[in-house]
Amino acid sequence: MNETQQAARMPSDSGSADAGAGTPERAAVQGIEHWTTKNGVRLFLWEKFVGTPEGKPVVLFVHGSSMASQPTFDLHVPGRPDSSVMDWFARRGFACVTVDMEGYGRSDKSRDIPCDIANGADAQRPVLSEYHAIGSSGGAFMLRHGRYKYCRYVHAPPQLFDLESDPGEMRNLTGDPAHREVLKIHREMLQMWKRRTERSEGTKDV
Repeated sequence: MNETQQAARMPSDSGSADAGAGTPERAAVQGIEHWTTKNGVRLFLWEKFVGTPEGKPVVLFVHGSSMASQPTFDLHVPGRPDSSVMDWFARRGFACVTVDMEGYGRSDKSRDIPCDIANGADAQRPVLSEYHAIGSSGGAFMLRHGRYKYCRYVHAPPQLFDLESDPGEMRNLTGDPAHREVLKIHREMLQMWKRRTERSEGTKDV
C-alpha cells in the first residue's frame, strides 16, 4: 500500500469480550484503517485479521457501483455472526483488505466520476455471475443486461430490478405485468448461457 498513512488499530464490532482464541467462530477480529493517495485522490482502505496479518494469505474485496466497501463486506447484523464476510475469512486464517473507490464511502468525492450506476446502465453487453459459497443453500445466478439486473436462485424465487430507477434494488419487478416480457428475455438469456456452459445438475433449476 504505497503512501499508506499510519492508522489507528481498533477492534471489530464482532470481536466480543468473551471471544475464545483458537475457535474460528469466536476468535476476535481486529480492524485497521489505512489511507493512501493515488493521483492526488485520497482513498480509504480497511484491513481485518485475527492476531496478526503477517504471513497470511490476503483476500482483496472490491465493491461494485451500488455500495461502498464496509457495508458490502463488513456488515454486522445482530444474531447473524457470519454477516461480515471479512470476519468469516479472517477467522479462517486470511488477512482481509477492502477499499472504497473514488466517490464511495470514506474516499474522496471531490471529482465527478463516470462509473456510477446511472452511467453504467446503458451498457448492452450482458454480464453474468454465479455464487455457491458462504451461507448459500443452493446456486445463485445474476444476469446484468442494460438497465436491468435479473437474479435467479435454485431454492428461492427470482428477482428483477431496474437499476436506473431503483439503484438500491428495493422493488422486485418479477410480478409486474409491465415487465413480463423483460423477465422472459432475461430468463431465456440465462438459460442459453447455462446450456452453452453445460452447467452441472446442481444448476438445473435455473
